[in-house]
Amino acid sequence: AIHAGWRGLLNGVIEKTLIRYLGNPHDLLIYLGPAISQMHFEVGEEVYHAFLQQNIKAAEAFKPSAQHRHKFYADLFLLAKQRCFDLGISESQIFGGTLCTYTNQHEFYSYRRDGQTGRFASLIWIQ
Repeated sequence: AIHAGWRGLLNGVIEKTLIRYLGNPHDLLIYLGPAISQMHFEVGEEVYHAFLQQNIKAAEAFKPSAQHRHKFYADLFLLAKQRCFDLGISESQIFGGTLCTYTNQHEFYSYRRDGQTGRFASLIWIQ
């Protein structure tokens, strides 16, 4: 299990974790759990530029804000997928990436929405 917000993605948490995987990357199935969606995740231009310094393809995951100069809306799901693609994981191995913690207020807390923190967990097990 890997957890990454924008800082974790930028710092390579996906790559650092998967490099320890001893199996074939084509055997992996990736599930992108709940996160804030692009339309609600506004970041500063420093975040945008930091991702572009690592990989110019990251520009696809950012849209300029119409309301605020020097701000962008970041797509965490796409940024995570791009990291997986660079590791040889194909689109057909990646699932999820549709649950927004901001808009699903009955299922998830959102600090950006509510101004207070909360907790939830994702679990992985073998039957």
